Amino acid sequence: MSDDFSVKKLGVQAYWKWLSLTLISTALSAAGLIGTISNPDRRPLIFVASASWIIVLIVSALSRDFLIRMDPRRFRFAGWEQDGRFYDNVGIAAFHWLLLHTFLGWLSPTLKLSSSRSGVERLLREMNFAEGVHLIAGLITLGLAGGSLGSGHEIAGLYFFISAIVLHAYPLMLQRWNRGRIARMLHRIDSQSETVRSC
Repeated sequence: MSDDFSVKKLGVQAYWKWLSLTLISTALSAAGLIGTISNPDRRPLIFVASASWIIVLIVSALSRDFLIRMDPRRFRFAGWEQDGRFYDNVGIAAFHWLLLHTFLGWLSPTLKLSSSRSGVERLLREMNFAEGVHLIAGLITLGLAGGSLGSGHEIAGLYFFISAIVLHAYPLMLQRWNRGRIARMLHRIDSQSETVRSC
């Protein structure tokens, strides 16, 4: 396990919330996958939810070191993302509120903003990881949706498609929305610093 997910780094309360939710979700997903994989059409929601969680765990474990080391500038914005209006229009603020006020927010204890410049850089790299995981896992989930539909498992395919949107597209857009807010904040800080130096 990464040192970033330690009691010392996260604090006792955040660590135990993250650990307990992760372990419970993993145990339930493993049991759900074992119980449904032979006949996914019987309980497609349990099958898809379990498979989706296992996919996220595997992608997270395999990609964290690589994504954390990436320069945040590699995740630069497209022109239509600059002002954040697109994300406001698709309800990302409401999704953000949901994560902040429910246990779902326990799953991302490292996504905390620090007042220092180094803390902001650390946060941007954590966002690299969050964006990358949701992008990769989302593409895998979409592939499973297509494979399920093509093999006659229409209900499971539909659930995989919904999972790709709810569990990956929206969290990915949330990180892009937050990255834009941080970029605008850094721009204001740098502008104020330049003004102070010029006085």
